[in-house]
Amino acid sequence: TFLTLSLSDMANRVQLSSPKEAEEHILRMIEDGEIYASINQRDGMVCFHDNPEKYNNPKMLKKIDQEMRLFQQLDEKLQQMDRQLAVNPQYVQKTMSSHAEEDVGIGRMREDVLM
Repeated sequence: TFLTLSLSDMANRVQLSSPKEAEEHILRMIEDGEIYASINQRDGMVCFHDNPEKYNNPKMLKKIDQEMRLFQQLDEKLQQMDRQLAVNPQYVQKTMSSHAEEDVGIGRMREDVLM
């Protein structure tokens, strides 16, 4: 699957000052491996390509495994922070008072509707 767009169209869509500026951004993204594309200098067209990686070599599998471990660690850290917040007296009090204010507001709305 691929898509072809002109540099001028891309510049307009993302509100850049010129096709040249769009080209600079695209080139940087290509160099950084963020996107897979080629630029036809003659007609100013950018052709986007599929990622050529097949994810079937040991190096890539190791990288995926490392990323998964990192995500698991981040998830554990977030869960730990959530547990700490749930028992923090200041947080609980603030949350409870916010809910009480909402309940009072809803009660008033119900009274207004019933009248």
